Amino acid sequence: MPRKPTNKSLKAKAWRLFSEYIRLSSADSDGIVECYTCGSRGKWKGDGFQAGHIIPGRGGYVLFNESIVRVQCGGCNVLAGGRYEISIPKWIRENSLEEYEEHVRESKKPFKRTMTDYLDLIAYYEMRLDGLRSAAQRETEESDTSL
Repeated sequence: MPRKPTNKSLKAKAWRLFSEYIRLSSADSDGIVECYTCGSRGKWKGDGFQAGHIIPGRGGYVLFNESIVRVQCGGCNVLAGGRYEISIPKWIRENSLEEYEEHVRESKKPFKRTMTDYLDLIAYYEMRLDGLRSAAQRETEESDTSL
């Protein structure tokens, strides 16, 4: 008999889908992504690229917030601790200091997700990924027929 899912297992599944979505949605038509902080390039899947947060921490508000997550290589995201000295000023230039400060304020507030929240995130990112995969498949088929 299958075990009942826990918040921990649902959070892990939601994160896996979210991370995949961030990387795949940032990939070019050849499946190549670029690290937000160092500019290294590689395949969105299999080359060690990750979803890195512009605001430190993996807390409730920050973890699944698309607006403050970018593709990063494993070296920048994990080994170099996120390289916030590069990513934060770059993000502020692209957006605004006021928006960054608002995200920081929100990240410090208590934020707890429920099992239903995680199930909703899973359904949402499964749908978004299906859409991206369908579009990529159509693009591949169109390029194959033009040869």
